[in-house]
Amino acid sequence: AQCKSRQRAVEKLYRVYKLDVSMLVDCCRHSLFYPDLASLIAGLRAIAADADVELVHVKNRLSPAHDVRVTAGYRDVLVNLRLRTAAARRLNLDHHVWELQLMLMSFAMIKTDTGHARYVVWRNERCQ
Repeated sequence: AQCKSRQRAVEKLYRVYKLDVSMLVDCCRHSLFYPDLASLIAGLRAIAADADVELVHVKNRLSPAHDVRVTAGYRDVLVNLRLRTAAARRLNLDHHVWELQLMLMSFAMIKTDTGHARYVVWRNERCQ
């Protein structure tokens, strides 16, 4: 995933977070793709076990309890984390929260540019 644009970050601050900048933790993000749920779970466990990673928050949008109306049917697992490496400390990035999107290949294959454009229209109509 690309870095969030400045315009989208400002939109999200106003529409979703009521100007609470501390809530905007998905400006820097990356996606990992898995062939099946078992592989995704193994990947999440490996991330959680990594001593250089501090898990800040995990949002499981694959859970049956997830309200798919909120994400227009889209599902993934979002992991907000901090890197606790010597390099991150040296660069003063060890407090920075970034987002890792864990995604099933079946969802990634239908996540097209036109599909995302439709999602943006839907999201804007909901003022999100």
